[in-house]
Amino acid sequence: AAVHVGLGTELMKKGDLDGMKTHMDWVLEKTPTCPEAATAHMRLAIGAWNMQDPKTALTHLEAIVKDFPDSPEAADSREALPAVKQRAAAQAEKEKQKEQEGGDAPK
Repeated sequence: AAVHVGLGTELMKKGDLDGMKTHMDWVLEKTPTCPEAATAHMRLAIGAWNMQDPKTALTHLEAIVKDFPDSPEAADSREALPAVKQRAAAQAEKEKQKEQEGGDAPK
């Protein structure tokens, strides 16, 4: 798991979010309770945030707080959660408005 987190982190630094996601997803699928899983969730949350996907970022941050409450990532997650929740709610509201208006609302 540590190797995949390391490789994924390097890919993320190079801007390869798809490659990073592949490695982090592997960690979460194969070793969901290992200590590295908290890091995998955090990297996926950051990647989702950077891709303007606060809902996915929120899912990963909440998983860290729930499943790894004593990890260093949990402290960062708790700090980030209010802003991410706000952004996810705002995005959901925009999507709802877009549906109601027939798809004419800007993103």
